[in-house]
Amino acid sequence: MFNHLAKAKLLVAAASFTCTAYSQELPPVTIPANTQLCESQPWKLVLYDDFSGTSLKSNLWSPYNTTWGVDHHSDNWGDGRIPYPDNYSIIRDENIEVSSGRVRLKSIQKSGSWACDTCIHYDEEKNPYVQSHPYTANYTTGYISSKQYFSSGRLEARLKMPIFPHSWNTCWFWGVGGVNEIDFAESKSPIGYPVAVPFPDLLDALRPSVTYSVHAWEPKAPNTYNLPHEWQTEWYPSQSAWNWATFNRFRYEDMHTYQCDWDSTRVSFYVDGNHIKTYYKYTETVNIPLFPGAPPGYGGPSVSVQVPVTNCVLPATKTLKILKGFPYNKRSTARLIFSTGVTSREKMLPNFDNVPLGQMEIDYVKVFQRRPEEDSNVNLCSPPAGGISGPDVFCPGAAYTLPAGVSGGQWSVFYGDMFNTPVTGGNTVMPALNVNSSNYYAHLIYDYTVPGCPYPLTVGKQIYTGMPTQANTRAICTRSSFMSTQHFTFHIQNPNPNFQYNWDVSVQFLDLPGGTMTFTGTGASFTTPVIPHTERRYRATWTLNVTSAICGESKTFTGSSIRFFDEYINLDLPVWTEHATFMAKDSSAFYFEAQFSGSDSVKYENAVIARLTNSVLNSPEDTQRVDSLIQKVRTDLLVAYLKFGDIEDGDNAPMMAKLQIKEAESRSSVFPNPAGNNITVHLSKAFDQKDNISYRVVNYAGEIVAQSILSAAVNLEALSPGIYTLILQQGNTEEACKFIKK
Repeated sequence: MFNHLAKAKLLVAAASFTCTAYSQELPPVTIPANTQLCESQPWKLVLYDDFSGTSLKSNLWSPYNTTWGVDHHSDNWGDGRIPYPDNYSIIRDENIEVSSGRVRLKSIQKSGSWACDTCIHYDEEKNPYVQSHPYTANYTTGYISSKQYFSSGRLEARLKMPIFPHSWNTCWFWGVGGVNEIDFAESKSPIGYPVAVPFPDLLDALRPSVTYSVHAWEPKAPNTYNLPHEWQTEWYPSQSAWNWATFNRFRYEDMHTYQCDWDSTRVSFYVDGNHIKTYYKYTETVNIPLFPGAPPGYGGPSVSVQVPVTNCVLPATKTLKILKGFPYNKRSTARLIFSTGVTSREKMLPNFDNVPLGQMEIDYVKVFQRRPEEDSNVNLCSPPAGGISGPDVFCPGAAYTLPAGVSGGQWSVFYGDMFNTPVTGGNTVMPALNVNSSNYYAHLIYDYTVPGCPYPLTVGKQIYTGMPTQANTRAICTRSSFMSTQHFTFHIQNPNPNFQYNWDVSVQFLDLPGGTMTFTGTGASFTTPVIPHTERRYRATWTLNVTSAICGESKTFTGSSIRFFDEYINLDLPVWTEHATFMAKDSSAFYFEAQFSGSDSVKYENAVIARLTNSVLNSPEDTQRVDSLIQKVRTDLLVAYLKFGDIEDGDNAPMMAKLQIKEAESRSSVFPNPAGNNITVHLSKAFDQKDNISYRVVNYAGEIVAQSILSAAVNLEALSPGIYTLILQQGNTEEACKFIKK
């Protein structure tokens, strides 16, 4: 549709916002064919902290921002110092608390204006910036920085961040020399929790949000290409004004696991195990129509977008652009930082002193690297040099010894029952063979722990038995009615390549007096010659002698089989089917109306084009994906035109858009939402309320956390706060309702 209607009715959809700063740029780069653009070495754990104890681990963290290389203990603050720009607080050790397996970085409004006579602060309100002191602040905050440096890696941290007015919390990597920066979780709440929900306090600049970003700061001299500070910033999903208005938002004030993977050509972000976004270093420029569904010859506007190069190996030589804001164009190392801040100079609560405003709470932190030695880091879970030593083929008395430096763990046997268990001992063990086992090999395992490594390490050895134990034998009769012949095959189910097998076989046809035939053979599988056909029954007996050439032992086994051919058994094989893919559904449909007046329509179209230009788009040939991007941007930008007020009559009258929310009657819903300890279910007409209706509650990870038969209300007391889906089922009818447990 090329002309906007006076009224636009929209079905709410999740949206994200991209902000990019552009100016000069790096020149294109020619990448030869077959160049490897992906790294594939295994990850190695180089930093782990579960924040056990009651204080920071001094070997891992600094409580100040020591990236600048300044000793801040020499000023009259002692354990506090001025923060980074735009944070109007003093960073203090007392705002860091370690307890109950978590670290908390607190933001506190103090009793009076704090002053530091010797702290030199760059006053960003003056142009040009000037140094000024003393430095004063009404707030104190917390801040920790890793003592290790990282030039690439994988970060995983489980944490939550506060929402209060002027809160600013960042989890980030900051590069030495001020060149590279990655913010894997950065939250801001300019006015705290919105009061006028859903509008107007949900405009982009006002509502709380958590974002992820990559930055390429302007290089230090020489800045050959006159590069400015460039960046890419996006919201984590489910944070649009629509999500807030429909109570279906991502609650970053709850615990979530954030992950960031970065190397020389890509930076990827994840939350709670779900991939959110990957920034690729290299891109190609393509044009897409602003209206993908326009008729031929329409000739409407188009916009230029960047298509990321996602191939690990280029099939041909290509000249590519470098994504603006992509970090690490110049290699540098960075520290891992968690910081809290306050963006207000003035007291938010003038009549109160020493008020805790909120806190960032971190459960654990892990950092992995593919090549830790490049940053002088070490693998905390480094496997030992070598494995368990001892013979590959087991004979009585064989001993197995751990590699040097491995101790304090436990022996076990994996796969099969070749050895008697448990296997016990110190650094050397002598397992005992299980004479009743038919397995001819097993894995001897030793699990142990290493200081600093959060999970046990394992060394193992695959061992074959050199001793005959049980022989699991099978006899098969193959008959040919057409040829009136048959033969017998005898075989070992799990043959040992170190054994020699000798067979003595006797076949007696029970319906023919004196009809007995004998055969001999060798090998793990032995087949008799073809013998005359019989329609009746037979008995086959065999003797098997098993000899171990390595251990010099032998053992004899016997067996027999009887068969009646006038009985047949038909086996119905099970049919395997895949589970149906679960599709999440909203608990209700929300409808909004927006109206333009005057030049609003033109302004809106220009804003759409500006937002789309130079955005990054995968698969531009996919018209559905292109249309999805355009519609997402259009939906985002309509927020500015949704306001409270009365709708005036008349198509030509200037109008204020009035928010209208209507629950769809065609689907079941829950109330209240967000919910406390109980929810009431309003069933759609698809269900017969005279019969039982079952329900199950599924959490964010897809796990069933509750299920029963539906009654008047569903009890939620046992559920933790979070986002859940209530799935209703009656026969072939199934509906799902999302809800939030407060």
